[in-house]
Amino acid sequence: MMRFDLHHALPANVLDCTAAQLADVLRGPTLFDLGKPGKAPLFVSVLLHGNETSGWEAIRKLFSKYPELVNTSSILIFVGNVLSAQKGVRKLDGQPDYNRVWNGGSTPEHKLAEDVIAYADSKKPWCAIDVHNNSGPNPHYSVITDLAPATRALASTFSSLAILAKQPPGTLTQAFSDLCTSITIEAGIPADPDSSERATALIRQLLSEGKLAEGSPESLEIFDNFVRVTVEPEIANQDRTFPKLNPELDTFNFKCLPAGSLVCSLKDRSRGIRANDVEQRDVTEDYFVVEDTEVRLRQDVIISMYTRDPLIAVQDCICYFLKSIEP
Repeated sequence: MMRFDLHHALPANVLDCTAAQLADVLRGPTLFDLGKPGKAPLFVSVLLHGNETSGWEAIRKLFSKYPELVNTSSILIFVGNVLSAQKGVRKLDGQPDYNRVWNGGSTPEHKLAEDVIAYADSKKPWCAIDVHNNSGPNPHYSVITDLAPATRALASTFSSLAILAKQPPGTLTQAFSDLCTSITIEAGIPADPDSSERATALIRQLLSEGKLAEGSPESLEIFDNFVRVTVEPEIANQDRTFPKLNPELDTFNFKCLPAGSLVCSLKDRSRGIRANDVEQRDVTEDYFVVEDTEVRLRQDVIISMYTRDPLIAVQDCICYFLKSIEP
């Protein structure tokens, strides 16, 4: 049985810890209930992926810079995969992805997610923010799972860009959208200090106002992530060398990548990668052509979240294809 630890105060030394050091203080996934009587809490989750550290850095900055604000605010903070954070990786070998277990399932991590949802629901949060990083350069943006005006307004407070995520299933934001207004923020790359500053600024604003940010939903440019590009399961491995990804493509995130562009190279003429639409239909042949051992685009596409890292490509995906939508 896997359970989260529940604390009603921060351990004295926890804010001195980097993400990589948290496993020395926390035994595992931890929920800090810093609620105040009569105040519905803001829910914030960090470190669902151990190498995406800006969320935890934002929490550290929030408590060090604005102690009076956090001491008078009602907040639930979920700290996720501290063991993978200790290793500086998205997840450990053999673990499920901590942001793919929120829609029910049979693993201990699925049960953990169910328990977190049940506890949070009992506290009636008014908003949920899940903080993430990309592995490569992207403009900072929000990920939303519905087009409700409140959701779009909140997303527009963080960025002028948002992705309506219809895949993959099992994300925390999707699950919490049944409880309250819920978004993911993709704050930038972990090494960029501005990433944690962006997250800190949003959380601080929400706590200061104590209500949903009004924002400008009409100014939000929204994309549908209608195709997900992954490594074929039978070819996937974790030797950190395959697939050989084109290191230049991450400069095209949220831009149009022209037909003929090299996506990756294969060890042989096997296709090696797969494209699935939101109904999980295989649309690989619509988008890719194999020339010798090179996989190239068959048509122009807008990409996002392209990774150079073969391990992340295996554990998650290579990228998404986007199309602009009207709310």
